[in-house]
Amino acid sequence: MRRAAAGTALLCLGMVPSAPAGAEDYPYHGYFATSLPDESLDDTRLSCANGFFRQGPDGSFVNYHLDAARYDSDGTIRYLRYGSGLCTLLADKRTEACKMAFSSDPEEIGAVYVDVVEAVEADRISLIYFDTIPEAWAYVAGRGGQRELSYFVRCAGFTDAAMAGHLTDEASRLSIADRDAVLSPEFTETTRARMQDILGQITRSP
Repeated sequence: MRRAAAGTALLCLGMVPSAPAGAEDYPYHGYFATSLPDESLDDTRLSCANGFFRQGPDGSFVNYHLDAARYDSDGTIRYLRYGSGLCTLLADKRTEACKMAFSSDPEEIGAVYVDVVEAVEADRISLIYFDTIPEAWAYVAGRGGQRELSYFVRCAGFTDAAMAGHLTDEASRLSIADRDAVLSPEFTETTRARMQDILGQITRSP
C-alpha cells in the first residue's frame, strides 16, 4: 500500500502545503507495489497482481486491491479502491508529505505520511520514512544518521492503457484483516500460479 508502512507516524494536517508539485517536478509516477521486509524484487513484482498504487504525475495517488471474490467466482480481474490522496514534494525536492483524503480504514483519513526519496530507478523507488517533516529535513541536511530503506517496485507492464479495463471507482468494503489477506497472501505454488495468471492476462498483448 502507498502510505501505511510500518513505523510511519501521522502528522497534523497543518504541517503540509495544500498544493502538489508540478507534473514536471514530481520524481516518479506509474504503478507500484510496496516491497515488504525480506521480500525479493521478483516477489514484489508478482504481488502487483494482488494490489498496487497508482502515483500520478501531479502527486495524486490511489491504492487498489484485487476484487478477489470476483476473480475466484468468474475470473474477472478488477481492482477496488481502498485509499487515495495527494503527495506534495517539499522545497528540498526530496521530501514527500502525503495526505490521505480517502481510506477504507477511517482512522487513516486525513493522516499525513512523510518520506525522503533516496533514488529513482527504472524499476524501483528507494525511500526512507520519517515521523515528522523536521526529522526528514534533518536527514536531508546530513544530520539524520543511518536509516533503513524501503522500496516501491514498479509493476512491469502496468500502463494506463493496460489497466483501463481493470480499475474501478468502487470503494473496498473489506475489513482491514481481509484486505491485508488479499494484498499479502502467503507465497505458495498455488498463489504464485494465481498471481502469474492475473499478471499474464493484464500484460498480454492484444
